[in-house]
Formats: sequence, structure tokens, C-alpha cells
Amino acid sequence: MYSFGDASGSRFGGSWFDGNDAAYRSGQWTDQYASQSSNYRELANLVLTLEQAHSDGTLKNSKVFIFTDNSTAESTFFRGTSSSKTLFELILRLQFIHMHGEVIVHFIHVAGKRMIKQGTDGLSRGTREGVLSGDEFLTHVPLHLGAIKRQPTELQEWVESWYSIVQTPDWLTQMTGFLGVTGQILVSGRQPRRRPTPL
Repeated sequence: MYSFGDASGSRFGGSWFDGNDAAYRSGQWTDQYASQSSNYRELANLVLTLEQAHSDGTLKNSKVFIFTDNSTAESTFFRGTSSSKTLFELILRLQFIHMHGEVIVHFIHVAGKRMIKQGTDGLSRGTREGVLSGDEFLTHVPLHLGAIKRQPTELQEWVESWYSIVQTPDWLTQMTGFLGVTGQILVSGRQPRRRPTPL
């Protein structure tokens, strides 16, 4: 299953595709939600969409890909916690769905332009485009394409500009000069958290 969700200051919207049918939801925030931060509203919209699907019984034995253009929503889900009490409470609601809904959920960060082109952005702003104007839902979900195929020219040229350097023994020194990095480089031995490339 695939779902896009987006929220503005006063409205929210989401689109959903289960492999056969597409569904849409939109509305206006109550004062309780409207008074919260934009990051809270973005994540709350996604959680509410999942909770609705869970109560309808459509999530059981499924894998759900949730697409959001809000990096805080994606990273909060990825970490499974938050220092913000309100965001943490939303994560607990997501974990409840994981535990009781027999579902696997993936959050994927996408560019805002993709959200607009797909049409869910319009649900939160009162416009109709993308899937809302007749596009096939899965044409906006290129999970089968690698990064090079999604951005063939720009990405490949960028990789080729530095790839030959990292094959040399002194690649770290060369890369610091290539990237214009100055100062001492500290290597802590700690691996950085790997995050997926936004679609």
C-alpha cells in the first residue's frame, strides 16, 4: 500500500492506494491541531491516515509506504523517538499500529515538488492536480528506479566528478582539497546514520 500525506497551516490531506483502488481524505484542522507546530501537524496527518486505515481493517498483513516531504516526520519515525513530548506521543500511536495492526510501515522522504506533482499537496491547499486529476497513482512512486535512473544526467556527472579520486590511496587528502574543506579532520570511528536518498 502507498500513501502520500501533506498538511498546511489550516488544512490537511492524504491519498492512498492499495493496489486496486485509490482513496483521498482532506479536511480542516480543529483548534487542537491548528495550535501545534507545523512538524506536529505533518506527522499527525500521517498517523491519522494510518489509524483510519487500521480501524477500517485494511492494514492487516500489509506493507505500507508513507511518503512525506517533511524531514522531521521522516526522521522522527526513523529514530522511533523524539525529545518533543507531542511528537513522541505520535510515535507511540504509530508503534501501537505496528504492534496491533499486523503491518510494516516505511516512511520515505520525498521532495516538495514531487508532493505537488503527485497531487496530495493540493488536498491541503484546495487545488486539484496529479492523481486528483486522473494520473495513475503508481507513476508517482518510482521505488523500482535507482537514483541514477531518476536523475540520469546531474547525478551521474556529479558521481563521476569525484569517483576516480576515492579509488586512490590518498583519497581523503584529495577529497578535502576537491570539496574545499579546510581545518583538521577528526575521525571518531563512529559510523554516521545512513538515510535513504529523497525521491
